[in-house]
This record gives sequence, structure tokens and C-alpha cells, in this order.
Amino acid sequence: MKQLLENDFLKHYGVTSTIAIDCLSIIDVDFDLDDEGSPISLKTLGKGKASFHNDNGELEIVHYEDFINQCAKPRSFKKGRKKCDYLLYHTTTPKTVVLLEITSALGSRANLKKPITHKTTNKPLYKGGKFEKCEDQLFQSLSTLVEVPSISGKLNEYTRRICLMAYTIKPVQTWLQLILKFCRPFARYLAIEAKETPGEGASIECPRIEGLGFEYRRIEHQYVFRL
Repeated sequence: MKQLLENDFLKHYGVTSTIAIDCLSIIDVDFDLDDEGSPISLKTLGKGKASFHNDNGELEIVHYEDFINQCAKPRSFKKGRKKCDYLLYHTTTPKTVVLLEITSALGSRANLKKPITHKTTNKPLYKGGKFEKCEDQLFQSLSTLVEVPSISGKLNEYTRRICLMAYTIKPVQTWLQLILKFCRPFARYLAIEAKETPGEGASIECPRIEGLGFEYRRIEHQYVFRL
């Protein structure tokens, strides 16, 4: 996949920028990711913002947001283009490919639904809040990828094709609560958001993502997503 991004993707979109793709190959079974800038940094399970369990062999992680940010020429390609945080995929067997967007809210899930407005004009951008924004970022990222024939073909080889919104609810805490939190060990495997789909988060209906051959799922950070 990395080679397809380096060659076919750039050629398809006429990108002339010099690109250095941030791609990490791992065999770690349990790990966390954060929504940080490049370079990719794995976290101990439970210490980031999205938790994963992988027992299906080598996995590659591409910092997709950083990749698109580097595609600065021509300006028309990057301008207004939405991008998710990461692209994860198995390399030894075509088991799972995931487009990942990480987000958070303070206090409760209800705050993920708060409308997002433009910082200066106050114009509504996402009436459905971060839920809507993440879905849009994932859909636009997937749309950008499948426009490249060779990448579309590669994605279709995978058994599980998922767009995943991983979210953290940050509690409003006192100093005592914070101390207790860091003293409490992270539960290795918790029940997932939807019991009907263990280890896969909650399945969310999304016709436009499904129309491109992917599932749309959401998972809260206290749960572990199985790759």
C-alpha cells in the first residue's frame, strides 16, 4: 500500500511535491495510537486515544493526515480536502484494513453531538458535531483513495474493510480523581460498545461509506478494537 501511495496516488492526482510517507511496520499484539503529528508513536495499551489488539501478523500504519498535508502542489489538490488520521492494514495476509479518525469530547458523549461552527464567521460547519465531522473525514478520505484504480483494487482484497471513529470522553475531574485514575490499571479487554459485535465496536449505518465497500464503526477508547 505504501508503494501505491508513493507512486500511483501521486501520479493519479498530479501531485508534484516531494513526499516522505510516515509508515510504521509492527508486530505488536496490543498497542494504542494517539492523534499526534508525525512521526507515528505507539503507546502502551490504554495510554493513548485508540486501543487495538492484533494477532493476525504484521501490520503497517500510515500517517494519512501527514501524507495528505505534504501533498501541497498543486494547491488545488490539498485545498479543502478532508483527511482522517491513520490508515492501518495487514501485510502478511489481506485480513483487515482500517481508516481511523480519532477524536474526543469533555464530560459526555452528548458533547460529541454539539454543532461545530466556523471560528470567525460562526457559520455552521457540522450540525451533527464531531460525530458528523468524523464520518465526513472518513468518507472523504476513502473517496480520495478509491479514486485511484490500483488502490481501490488493493483495498478490495481485504476481508474486513472498516472506517473507524475512535473517541475518548474526557471526564471533568478533581485532582483526587486524577490521582486515583492513574493508580488504577487499564482493563486489558473490556466489553465493546456494541455487545453484538465483540471487539469491533458499534456498527453504524452509513450508506455513502457502505456504497464504497466499507463498514462504518465507532468505538470508545476504554474498549479494545480487534484487528
